Amino acid sequence: MLLATLSATVVALALAAQVAEFGPAFVAFALVVLPFVELVGVATFARLGEANREDLQSIQGMNRIRHAYVEIAPSSSRTSWPIDTTTCPHCSRHTACGPARCRRSVGFCTTRL
Repeated sequence: MLLATLSATVVALALAAQVAEFGPAFVAFALVVLPFVELVGVATFARLGEANREDLQSIQGMNRIRHAYVEIAPSSSRTSWPIDTTTCPHCSRHTACGPARCRRSVGFCTTRL
C-alpha cells in the first residue's frame, strides 16, 4: 500500500509541477499531499512492527510446546523435533535466535544442521 501511494504521489507531483511550473500552486499541492504519504508510511511501519511481534509470539509459543513435548518424552527430542533445547542456551529460553547467536540455526532455532 505504501509503494502504491508513494508512486501515485510522485506521478501526481510530476503532473502538478508541469502544470504549475513549480510555482506557489505546486508548493501548496505538495504540502497537502506529502503529509498524507508520511502518515501512510508511519502506519505501514507500525503495522509491520505489529506483524513481527505477533510472529515472535507464535515462534515462542511453538518453542514452549516443543520444549513441553521434550520434557514429557525425552527420547522424542532426537527423532521428532528439530532442536535440542538442552544444548542451545538461546533455544532453552524459548526465544527465537538468529544465526549470529546460534551456529546451528538458519533464521531461528528451529532447524538442526
